[in-house]
Amino acid sequence: MQIVRPLILILALFLAGCGTIKRKTVEELTPPGVYKTKMFLEDVKEYNLTNESFYINKADVQASLNGFNQNLVISMKYKKPDSAMFIVKAKIGIEVARALITNDTVIINDRLNKRLIISGAEYFRRKYGLEPRLICMMFGDFLVKPDLIENEINCNKNLYQIDFLKDRNLYLMKFDCISKKLREASIENITGGKKIEFKFEEFVENNKKKYPELSTIFVSAEEIILKISIDKIDTDWNGNIDFVANKGYRRKILK
Repeated sequence: MQIVRPLILILALFLAGCGTIKRKTVEELTPPGVYKTKMFLEDVKEYNLTNESFYINKADVQASLNGFNQNLVISMKYKKPDSAMFIVKAKIGIEVARALITNDTVIINDRLNKRLIISGAEYFRRKYGLEPRLICMMFGDFLVKPDLIENEINCNKNLYQIDFLKDRNLYLMKFDCISKKLREASIENITGGKKIEFKFEEFVENNKKKYPELSTIFVSAEEIILKISIDKIDTDWNGNIDFVANKGYRRKILK
């Protein structure tokens, strides 16, 4: 169980009424063509899940940490503009961790070890090389605004790639020109050498929102691989996030 402790922390930090989802495959969408860079990226942002609040009722997670494998289940509530609550459960249904993440604060109820873990944005930047708000990149959202020279994008091969430097991070992003969603992305901190990689597959559409049913995340510094498969999602959710810190837990401040 000791090995699971850091895994729970990483999952909580990086994961974030539902009817039947109406799926639309990328082949049914508008065919690719020639775009201006700014126009293309604005179109990409239009399909971000985080444009509105949403609720992932269930997602299956295959987690690997240094060769130790664990199957988990997560749910996530996202409240616009920047609040997300994750609940991590074992396959048998026991809750192991609950986390509240905003743009400047991370609070985790570690139920296994009866700890309340608190950190700010600065710890997050130092530990992982990115802002807490970028967590939702795990669902294929495009959340970083690059400073790029305007040019034309030829999407005849259904793939557009950009790389840029911003806030001491090197970003590499590959977009699917048909779905106008991220297909692959990586964020590498140029000072600390820490790197996070994302890969997205099986795009679907629900209430004019697009997301990948399968996301793969690799965290190099921790040798963690997460495969997240969304099973049930409500993209028209309008509820509230109720996060209550457990009383009596040992408090740990990450600085």
